[in-house]
Amino acid sequence: MSRAVVKPKPPNPPASEIEQDQASGLYLVCAVEMCERLGSAMVFCLLVLYLNEHLGLGTGWAARTTSYLHMLSYAAAIPGGMLGDRRLGARSAALLGLALLALGYSTLACVQRSPVGLLIATFCAVAGSGLFKPNCTALVGALYEPGHPRRGKAFYWFYYAINLGSMVAPCVGGIVRAALGWEAMFRLAAGFIVLAWGLLALGSSYLSNGARRSEATLTKPVELLYSMSQTQAGASRTGALIFVLSVLAIFGAVLSQGYGTLLLWARDDARRSVLGYVIPPDFFAALPAVFVLLCGPLLESCTQALAARGIRIGDSQKFTLGMLLCALAYSLMLAASLFPSGSEQASPLWLVGCKIALALGELLGVPVALALAESLARARTKGLTLGLSYGAHALGFWLGGEVSALWPRCSHAVFFALLAGGCLGSAVMIYAQSPRLARVLTLRQ
Repeated sequence: MSRAVVKPKPPNPPASEIEQDQASGLYLVCAVEMCERLGSAMVFCLLVLYLNEHLGLGTGWAARTTSYLHMLSYAAAIPGGMLGDRRLGARSAALLGLALLALGYSTLACVQRSPVGLLIATFCAVAGSGLFKPNCTALVGALYEPGHPRRGKAFYWFYYAINLGSMVAPCVGGIVRAALGWEAMFRLAAGFIVLAWGLLALGSSYLSNGARRSEATLTKPVELLYSMSQTQAGASRTGALIFVLSVLAIFGAVLSQGYGTLLLWARDDARRSVLGYVIPPDFFAALPAVFVLLCGPLLESCTQALAARGIRIGDSQKFTLGMLLCALAYSLMLAASLFPSGSEQASPLWLVGCKIALALGELLGVPVALALAESLARARTKGLTLGLSYGAHALGFWLGGEVSALWPRCSHAVFFALLAGGCLGSAVMIYAQSPRLARVLTLRQ
């Protein structure tokens, strides 16, 4: 009678080795994301100036078109996330997205004013962005299982990399396009995208190994727990996810003005001369990322200080407070329009104050909403859910584009009053729905 041979189970890798792989993978993804932001933010942040100054579109149409292209790039993240989930995998989809982005920006450097070339460049940039955004974010999620103590910090560093690239890109792009022209700026943007592709391609095998270890040891328990929670409160979770996506759309509409009408205001209405040097309007496009990076640690310290005293700010309360800060931001611009300093152009400090308030509002709204959307998603549809999050941003940019069309049709005071009033109304609606979200989050815990 033969005996069954029992093969010994391979030992799990040491915890220190897994943590080292996770840290290295996180550094890689952050570097890839920062390089992509250096290229894409250089193009998208200065797009309104390109359309107005180089292609000759009016200010209203330039701002509106900019919001529409932002909308399309975010909306494309929905099919991009689905392709990453079901066909390509997150890593391959991100690589394909970077390749399309590089092709699109290279085409912009060559087409001059060709309608066909502009259409091809736009398609490549939109499709590439849609593939890259959700799947690069999914790569971070693959490194750490839900509930891991380092997971939140990992997304923080990822968000930090995004804003670091977004801060540097408009400044570098402004210098290059002023010295060498728009074509040189687009070539530089394509070069950063190629660098991002190279980093991800070289580190792909190492990154996928880390992802497999996470999935092998943790996917089944997570899916089991999720299926149990779906049985208990599936409808509530769906409603909560819809609410969070709606909040993202509202913030997208409010924040989209920073890449359109606020940049036009900086160029046309702000006093930019300092000690004989004229500050390029491009530099004001970097202010949101600058203030996000500066205000982030400060906001975290304040939150920890309040928590030490037993005061905790819930996620729904953060949404409301963030929207109130956005209302304050546009109230400052309203004041700048109603109370001019007596000179032809207003002080740029009004815009600086506006950008600070918007940065604080963004920090209280967008990262929290993205984290909630990811945590409320099914384990096997993370890419799709992250794509829907970017799709919510797309809806916001579309709404922002419709608002931007009013820029040349009404006074600045009326325009900023409408924005401030819309933010206040949104804050009231978000606050009214906050108890429902709080109940769902309590059940989730």
